[in-house]
Amino acid sequence: MVEPFQLRVIRTLDAVEGLRPIWTSWPDGGRADIDFYLMTLRSTKDCLRPHIILLSRGETPHAMLVGKVEHSRVGMKILQWRLTSPRLVVLEFVYRGLLGDQSAETCQILITSILDSLRRGEADVALLNKVRTDCALHDTGIQMPSVLCRDHSPGVFLHCSMTLPNTTADLYRSLSSRHRQKVRKCARDLLAAYPDRVRVARLQQCGDTEDVIADVERIARQTYQRSLGVGLQNDQTTRQWLALTAAKGWLRGYVLYLDDQPVAFWIGTLSGGVFRLDYIGYDPAYERLSPGVFLLTRAVEDLCQSTAREVDFGHGSELYKQQFGNCTWHEAIIYINALTLKGIAFKVMRTLVHVTDRLVRILLERTNLLPRLKRAWRTHLKSVDARSS
Repeated sequence: MVEPFQLRVIRTLDAVEGLRPIWTSWPDGGRADIDFYLMTLRSTKDCLRPHIILLSRGETPHAMLVGKVEHSRVGMKILQWRLTSPRLVVLEFVYRGLLGDQSAETCQILITSILDSLRRGEADVALLNKVRTDCALHDTGIQMPSVLCRDHSPGVFLHCSMTLPNTTADLYRSLSSRHRQKVRKCARDLLAAYPDRVRVARLQQCGDTEDVIADVERIARQTYQRSLGVGLQNDQTTRQWLALTAAKGWLRGYVLYLDDQPVAFWIGTLSGGVFRLDYIGYDPAYERLSPGVFLLTRAVEDLCQSTAREVDFGHGSELYKQQFGNCTWHEAIIYINALTLKGIAFKVMRTLVHVTDRLVRILLERTNLLPRLKRAWRTHLKSVDARSS
């Protein structure tokens, strides 16, 4: 006889620590790692408490959905212009936070628990963070809530990864002839411009982070991502994340130096055979030499000779991801709002912003103005950053 499911919601830090044996039996190696999760809870001032849904059959753990409750202002954008929602209580489930069984039956029970929490007033809105669109959690999260609570306009993002060949020779053979020629020309031009003055430093140990963090910061503050408030941030959480991944043996980072000047960086984690790219950037003053492409190829060559089987580039449709990636899928950010005045108001505001953004993008794409607008926006951000520094 099959035992019935038992559901438990963990809402205290002490109870989270008690989950460690169960949690580590479902290794993720990313942002759903228990130590990173606990570090985030303790370092985020607006975080209210944990919220982890544990599903078991008798004494046997079956699945777990990792989340937290926090005060937040949900960011929304029309093109590059950021809008902010009123301050909300958000029940956010972390990226790759569904551990264990991921069947449709399991996901229905988990979504039912989320809806119950919203009905009890535990949050104004729930957030499923970047869920694959081809999985049961996505379908259930979209379909199960009532019409007034479900997300009619989830944000969808392209996610790219690269399955690594056995050798660097196979790596270059896997590229198109045109792309292969471009990559090799990029390397020749850079090495010719700086003969015997090109160096790639590798980050892996705890001590490495302290040695190069200042150099990486010099690059990061020149990038347009910093002006947008994304990418590598010089804050306590980032430093703790680097130290934690180094201590676990996951940290893999690469920094390109020209004439001993830091020019580009690649930082991520390697666990379970997957290198997950977390941060990337280059100094725009060297843009004509394509230092980012040069460093990417050197990093991938190094990873080919390691235990890595895959490079996960993350979400986004940047050109380098499309050129090097050989596996793609889509991920969605799904909101489920509570059936309250604040929850409904958030839903209406977000839907209006999404529709406006989509219409503006369609108009600009048809008139071929979108790429020019993006370039102009990046130039503006760089000039603002230069004046403020």
